Formats: sequence, structure tokens, C-alpha cells
Amino acid sequence: MEWVDDAIILGGRRHGEHDAIIDVLTQDFGRYRGFLRAGTGKKLRGIIQMGNHIHATWRSRVEENLGTMSVEIVTERASLLFSDQQRLAAMTNATSLVAAMLPEREAAPQIFNALTTFLDILIDDALTPSEWGQVLIKFEMGLLQNLGYGLDLSCCASTGQVDDLVYVSPKSGRAVSGDAGLPFHDKLLTLPSFLVGEAEPNETDIYDALVLTGYFLQRHILSITGGNLPESRYRLTQSFKAEPGE
Repeated sequence: MEWVDDAIILGGRRHGEHDAIIDVLTQDFGRYRGFLRAGTGKKLRGIIQMGNHIHATWRSRVEENLGTMSVEIVTERASLLFSDQQRLAAMTNATSLVAAMLPEREAAPQIFNALTTFLDILIDDALTPSEWGQVLIKFEMGLLQNLGYGLDLSCCASTGQVDDLVYVSPKSGRAVSGDAGLPFHDKLLTLPSFLVGEAEPNETDIYDALVLTGYFLQRHILSITGGNLPESRYRLTQSFKAEPGE
């Protein structure tokens, strides 16, 4: 059994003294793990960083086995973000979520393409945090949708109206209007206006959106497997939170 494909590094761990087991998302074959000989050595250590785009070859005598992997770098992203802790946390968050949420060996080309788009935007240092943050939110909402837990922000769950949508019900994942939600304000999630209109988000909007998507990622997917949102997700969310008085 053998395949050759483009892939994104999702993570890895040391195996023995010099080798590694890496976790990748491929374009055509889904998420795969494989044994990488000398993976912790000087030649490969920089290649198998989260977010890097590689050309991978996977081989195994038996399809169900772990298999071995060989890699060639296509796009090196991780090294470009080491000096920017906010962007680095965003990359770690996105790749960690995919690793935690996707089952192995099930094709997920839409998620591969969406993750690639986000990571390429993330390394564009001409973009502001609000600009790349908006793309991250859309990626996470697409991830929820792809896994069967999409949010319905088209109209108010209580009245059916399509304007003044400012909340999301934590139970149904549906939008709620200002008037209908006001009595339950403390129990509802904030719906940033950029998710239901053309307004450009500021950093507070990105913070509210990260709280929103994070709630449903944890509730519907990660809690089922006994996992939690990655630590990088908390750091990223807090980095968008306005300081008191701002």
C-alpha cells in the first residue's frame, strides 16, 4: 500500500532517540499518521513543524498499520511566525483543532483546502489581526458545518425576523434578535455583526466570534471525544480581548 500526496503537518512526537511519528492532513486521503525515520534530526526537524506544507509519501505492507512516511518541504510557514506570538497561536489552534476533530483516513478535501487558504493568509504580514482573524472564524464555522454542526444565523429562532440579529442560542446554535433575546441576555452568546452582514470586524468582534465558535467546537465535537480546546486557543482568544477602558 502506498500513496503520494500534498499534506499539512498537524503535529508530531518523538519516537525513540532520533525518529518521530507525524500527523498530517493530506489533500486526497484525509488525516494520516506515519513513522518518520530521523524525524528529530537536524535535516527534518524544521520541516515537520505545524502548519508546514509538505509533499508526503506513505508506505505500508498492511493498510491498517502505522506505515512509514518520507517528506519534502513545499511551503515553510512555521518559521515565518515564530516571532509573532498571536499568529503562531492562531496556526497552532487551527492545526490542533483539525488533528483533534478529524477521524483518521477519511478524505476531507474541503477542510484541507480551507486550512491551506487560512494558513497562507496568516503568513501575509500585510494583513491585520482583524483581517486574518475573520478568515479563521470562517474556517472554524466551515469546520463545524462540515462535521454536521453548522450554525444557523439566517433568521431569529424565536420570531423569524432577519434583522437585528445580535445573539446566538447556546442550545440550538441559531440566531436570536435583540428584542427576543434581551430577557435572556446573560444566557446567550454574542453574535458579531460581521457574521450576518458586510461590516468589517474589529478585534472585539473577533474575540466574540472566537468565544462563539469555541463554545460549539467544545460542546459538539471535542467533549464527545473527551478532549478540550487547545491551550493555544485560550491564548489566541485573550489576545483579541479589549483591555478595560478601551
